[in-house]
Amino acid sequence: SDTVTHTFYIYARSTGIPLSIQFLDTNQNLVYERKLETTENWRKYEFQVPKLNYNSLYIYFAISDIGTMLIDESSLMPDNNEYGIRAEYADIFRKWKPSVMRFPGGSFVSNIGGVWWTGIDSLDKRRSPLKYGPLVVNQRMDMGFLEYINFCEHFNINPYIVAAYLRHTVQDHLNFLEFLMGDSTTEFGAMRAKFGRAK
Repeated sequence: SDTVTHTFYIYARSTGIPLSIQFLDTNQNLVYERKLETTENWRKYEFQVPKLNYNSLYIYFAISDIGTMLIDESSLMPDNNEYGIRAEYADIFRKWKPSVMRFPGGSFVSNIGGVWWTGIDSLDKRRSPLKYGPLVVNQRMDMGFLEYINFCEHFNINPYIVAAYLRHTVQDHLNFLEFLMGDSTTEFGAMRAKFGRAK
């Protein structure tokens, strides 16, 4: 967005060489740059990108020395987001006014990625192994159960939570119910409270 600031983060590690995050316009002119002194250990680097007045930019990861640089997940999020939803999509929900929203959706709930505990840690630490035939890949629940509940409350939507009865054990479902509705003195209610939801 060319009208707001953004928050950028990246996970990186290197053999001591600096990493430069560069924003270039469509003519390859440097618009903004942030240099990061990376270390040999994985670390999350986060900073705010000022309002740049461009609606199309290239992002380059640049190094200026010989060595090894490893980069992992990175994110650029407009700071006017609502619960991780970009403002233009939040406006659509406001106009649409759905009365109910199912979660998780589609076939996601039927796979291991739909397990409730894979969506409650901080966003960039979630990993959910998904099995596609013989292939297993990691797919993260960007909207976990607590973000979903916050989202429903924010937009006045009735939550409709589903679970895969064939994929998980009865105890998994009982633990999930305790996570959703248990008192904060219970094991899974306390887990929910730890992430900011006493109720």
